[in-house]
Amino acid sequence: MSEHPPQRFVFADTQRRIESREQLQPVYNVMEAVGLPSRLEMRKHEIRGEDAVTKGFRPLTQANCPNIVIGIPHAGENALLEFKNRLTEEGDRTLPLLDLGTPEIFKSEKIPWAQFGITRFVVDPNREPSFDIHKKPESGEAPGTILWKEGIDFGPIYKEGLEPTPEEIQSLAERYYLPYYNTIMGAVGTLSDRRTDATKQRVLILDGHSFPVTGDLKPFYDHYGIENPEGLPMFITGTREGEGCDADIIDAFEQALQKNYNALSEEQRNLISKDVGGPLFVRNHYMKGVHNVKFWGSNHEQYGINAIQLECNERAYMDRTDENSWGSFSYNTERLGILHGLIEQTALDVDPLLKSHAL
Repeated sequence: MSEHPPQRFVFADTQRRIESREQLQPVYNVMEAVGLPSRLEMRKHEIRGEDAVTKGFRPLTQANCPNIVIGIPHAGENALLEFKNRLTEEGDRTLPLLDLGTPEIFKSEKIPWAQFGITRFVVDPNREPSFDIHKKPESGEAPGTILWKEGIDFGPIYKEGLEPTPEEIQSLAERYYLPYYNTIMGAVGTLSDRRTDATKQRVLILDGHSFPVTGDLKPFYDHYGIENPEGLPMFITGTREGEGCDADIIDAFEQALQKNYNALSEEQRNLISKDVGGPLFVRNHYMKGVHNVKFWGSNHEQYGINAIQLECNERAYMDRTDENSWGSFSYNTERLGILHGLIEQTALDVDPLLKSHAL
């Protein structure tokens, strides 16, 4: 057992937490460090806590803003420089494994969005705020904690004796994790306040993710019990078996997704589906939603705040020269554009239902 029992993280700011976020911290780009394509805007040398979150809230200035907020939690490329020499070889390989293409797919000029800039393995905003990194996930459960201890092959990320302490993890959460949630909450609060009938009109948080299908990720598939990853669908919609979302909203989302996919040209459909071995989508299969769906959607029946985790199969839009190597990727601009339009239009098609008084 861990010497440090899990602590409860209160989602509220204090003066000390605010002051800690104002301090510059040295960081490095985990993609650039291993020679993988990195984003210019994420090549930082030091950041403050608030700098770890970017957002596109211009749609909130418009009266007809959709009742939707998009979260992009796993696209971050930065890690604390002070942790770099504490990593194992597997840790160095694991930290760059971000959700490829999710900024291009989910960022929208029409829907408010927020994106996290720290690598998910150092601060994971889709895990509960418990600071015990020794917690072992059961088979089939989403691995990792707010700071991951085990890498993609389930070996240690940190060298023996150099693992971050619960105090260090809590400091990371206060500096970076909390601002991401504050940002999402700000948008959700704005949209909730605009509802003319708070008992019937609803808000949807769309939590945007992606998953790769490559031969070197077999331990990950084995953990989830996925015997044939090549047969995974283009999309997985996760509601934690309805725990985070009203049934009519997820039904409407999937129907709109199918309708908009069918509306693509045959050439576009072939372009994004040719490397995908499964159907267009499945619901709550393997990746059924983690902390964000649980946190945001836990009171959806009472407060009308719903959440869907949308997982996108990277084979729909990424090019790879070696299907056995995750790192052999390049971004396919045309296919990314198709996915972006498909997801954005699907979300917009659900908005009338969210704003409707008829349940």
